[in-house]
Order: sequence, then structure tokens, then C-alpha cells
Amino acid sequence: MSGTRPISETRVQANGLTFAVTDWPGAEPAVFLAHATSFHARCWDQVVERLPGIHCIAIDMRGHGRSDRPPPPYPWLAFGEDVAAVAEALGLRGTLGVGHSKGGHAVINGAFLNPSAFAALLLIDPVVWRRGRDTACPRR
Repeated sequence: MSGTRPISETRVQANGLTFAVTDWPGAEPAVFLAHATSFHARCWDQVVERLPGIHCIAIDMRGHGRSDRPPPPYPWLAFGEDVAAVAEALGLRGTLGVGHSKGGHAVINGAFLNPSAFAALLLIDPVVWRRGRDTACPRR
């Protein structure tokens, strides 16, 4: 749960879906946070609390949290397309993209598709596999 820091949730239309985006106001450049499978934007609350005064934005990925839940499967490349489209809709430029697990995969692909949105990436245990492989979930 968030402390005394102001927080807002908005709806963003992008890539044919509606995404829930949580926003903590602060100084630019912003930090864009992408969660792992089965999580949602608010899993970043404690991280954001440790970034006082920095603008932070967290997305509920498709099929997660309060974002649209189209019928599966959810190809992993679609998560990157969503990140790129949401970043574009928000007008992000020079943002730090942070992704955990599937969120790492999504910000890598989002940065590839929308390079001006991201100045750098911080990847936490990202899911990355060889080129040309896209499945709803990587096989182990």
C-alpha cells in the first residue's frame, strides 16, 4: 500500500486495448515499471516509495490487474507492443524502463519498437530467449 505520496490511476487506449496505468507524480525523467506474469502495477508500490520525488508510471499489462482481458493466448511480443503503444500514448521520452521477468521482456521489445521513449532499461530477472521464438509462455 502506498504511503503519503499522491497516486492516480488512469485509463490509456493503446494497441486496441484499454490499459490501467498508475502514476506517481514527480520529477522527470520518469521511471516506467512493467510487472511480471500474474502481478499488476501496484506490486511496485514499495519500490516507488523508495524513489521520492521521481515521476513513476506502472502499467497493468493485458490480462492483468485492471487492464483489458482479451481472450488468450497472449503472445509475448504483444506485451512489448503494448509497452511501446502505451509509452507513445503517454508521450514518454527519455524514460527509464524497468521490467521484472515478463515485464523485462516487454520493456526490451517496447524500447525496440519505440526507442525515443526509453533512454535506458533496468531488467530484473528478464525472460529472454533466442530470436524468432514467440510463444504464449516459454517452455522449460
